Amino acid sequence: MSSVCLYSLYSSLGTNAGRLAHRIRDMQTLPYVVVTNPQISQVYELYYKAFESLRRVREIKTLEDNDRFCKKISETLQEHLTVIPKLAMGVLECRDLMNPEDMDKFMNTILRSVQAPFTISHSPCKTF
Repeated sequence: MSSVCLYSLYSSLGTNAGRLAHRIRDMQTLPYVVVTNPQISQVYELYYKAFESLRRVREIKTLEDNDRFCKKISETLQEHLTVIPKLAMGVLECRDLMNPEDMDKFMNTILRSVQAPFTISHSPCKTF
């Protein structure tokens, strides 16, 4: 596997892990009553699982390693298809539990980054 491809892959891994960590932190700063909402809680768990998965990726040296990584990213993308509907439901259910401006800011931040981490990771998979 070329060094350019490996650099691209590791660069996307670092970027994605960082973005996921920031979104997890955003959720951790929400009021407890909001975080315990089943919809928001499920989104948090999905993000945490994805973060842990990316954090544990071992060095990719072969095409087989890359194929396993790409499969994992594809599975994670499938799991995350429900994030936007879950967030929307959670926000609606919690709209009276938080300042509306703060809820809007949270939702806008999450929506802007909801698929970016996995799309970035998935791109190098297609180029190998």
